[in-house]
Amino acid sequence: MAGEPIVPRFSPRDAERLAFDLFAVSGSARILTSERDQNFRLIVADGPSFILKIANAAEDRQALASQNALLLHLAEVASELPVPRLIKAVDGAAMPQVAGEGGHMHSARLLTCLPGEAAAARPRGIAFRRQLGGVAARLDRALASFNWRVPDQGLIWDLKHTTLLRPLLDHFEVRPRRLLAERALDLFEAIVTPRLDRLPVQAIHNDLNGNNLLVDPAQPDAVSGIIDFGDAVRSARVFEVAVAAAHQTFGQADPIAAAADVTGGYFEMERPTEDEAIALPVLILARLAVRMGIIASRRLTHPDNTHFDPSVDASVWRTMEIIANSDLSAVTAQLLGR
Repeated sequence: MAGEPIVPRFSPRDAERLAFDLFAVSGSARILTSERDQNFRLIVADGPSFILKIANAAEDRQALASQNALLLHLAEVASELPVPRLIKAVDGAAMPQVAGEGGHMHSARLLTCLPGEAAAARPRGIAFRRQLGGVAARLDRALASFNWRVPDQGLIWDLKHTTLLRPLLDHFEVRPRRLLAERALDLFEAIVTPRLDRLPVQAIHNDLNGNNLLVDPAQPDAVSGIIDFGDAVRSARVFEVAVAAAHQTFGQADPIAAAADVTGGYFEMERPTEDEAIALPVLILARLAVRMGIIASRRLTHPDNTHFDPSVDASVWRTMEIIANSDLSAVTAQLLGR
């Protein structure tokens, strides 16, 4: 696994100074939530806004450089996709280094700020979910030709490492929830693990949750922005749609139907292999289990971190229970619209 994050602790005033000194951008900084880094929105008077990203000091620079290259690749091969553009520093550097607390060095990057509100800001309907599936498929088509050269870092958010969750099971204080998470891992090992080597692999965004998707309030059913490529990896293609579908189950009366809206939109463009189809419901379950395991761990080790929304926890556990206790072949058929 990657090293424990050394989280940067810069103030908005620090961010304003760094933006001006490094990128010649003068603006008012507002801090944004982040799991392990620091992000600031820079509001420029009479001009476009920017996002200043300051990575935790333990982040692998090669991985960050590959994320930069990925954005440049998308700008070249799929300029119509609504993704941020990388802004280089005044000295030409794409990723200047800045000193933080304790002398730790952090990588700084400046990106264009896309318009719109987070999709998670309000409930979304069927039309949005199907459109999300289509956008995810278009993104993956563009990323299929990207050469991701970074060695596997063991990122726990990468679903191929789902079994890394087992040591976190002790953090579940409620026994039925622990047993449900164990059931998710058992299903993963029984159904997904034997198929991992046969799943098509490529670079993926890997975190198409509602906070990383933007929507124009004037067009609430359309994705206006895809942001935060910080968890991008080279991994199984089907993980992309599984993650996107899992996060659209939050708060839904019929979570499988909501997930099927996303998968239906995706598979209109990208036909699944047999192994992808069989793995899909377990991958959705695994993503939810990984989310809850990481949350349980973070709440103990970083109790001041407010990145995760606790209001959706109950619906996540309910969805996990539904999938874990269902006929998985029937769930697969529903997800594929059969």
